[in-house]
Amino acid sequence: MKRVQILYPMDKTTGEIHRWFSDEAKMMEQRGFLVDIVPLQEANVIIKRGFTICNEHDYPADSRMLQGWTENKRTLDFSEFAEIIRPWSIPFAMIENIGDEEKLKSILKCNEWERVFIRSKSTSLFAYGDLASVYPDTSLTIMADRFKELDADGPFIVRKYLDDKTIFYEEQRYWILNGTPYHPSGIIPEMVRVCAGRMYEFSGSKYFVIDVAGSYVVEVNPGESSDRGGDNPLEFFSEIFAKEFL
Repeated sequence: MKRVQILYPMDKTTGEIHRWFSDEAKMMEQRGFLVDIVPLQEANVIIKRGFTICNEHDYPADSRMLQGWTENKRTLDFSEFAEIIRPWSIPFAMIENIGDEEKLKSILKCNEWERVFIRSKSTSLFAYGDLASVYPDTSLTIMADRFKELDADGPFIVRKYLDDKTIFYEEQRYWILNGTPYHPSGIIPEMVRVCAGRMYEFSGSKYFVIDVAGSYVVEVNPGESSDRGGDNPLEFFSEIFAKEFL
């Protein structure tokens, strides 16, 4: 009998499933998944959900995992999937050293960009403020210090800054499960369908997300750590996981 477990992180204050995932875990259990903070003996397939995993040693090594570190990394590390999403992405270039201002100015001049949004392979500085990842509004010196605080190294992604930020207000999250894209509306734009297929083939990941703002694919994120997003109700989320994995 196929028994599929979803492995959640532990809440250190209670010793149980972390409070951020408790509602999801309850719903998944109702759908027929096993849920726990440790791999269960009766499970023959294990799906990891929780916080971002940035280190191979932190990824569960259990042979029953639906996927492993390689698949996770190929949907986490922008520099790995960059060329896959480039046809639909906001124009970007990459720079190895965040402190190389001459190189950065050369990129801006070559592309005729006045402002750029800079992020690392797996994160931006948005948590520090709306313009924390925007150059020249924020200096490279400050950015370098903040990326160092986050233990983020190169290459860094230098993305054309879009003056019309309103396109991000209604950013859509599409879940890609076993290569099939899902959205609560049931509407899957052709670019999402094609991008999903190419990312699935490239990464081998059984569950990941594609984030879309306006007509742009903004980024890809791992299914292990992605939240459901405002337009992915828990009922819908648990339903598509049960459909694809039970």
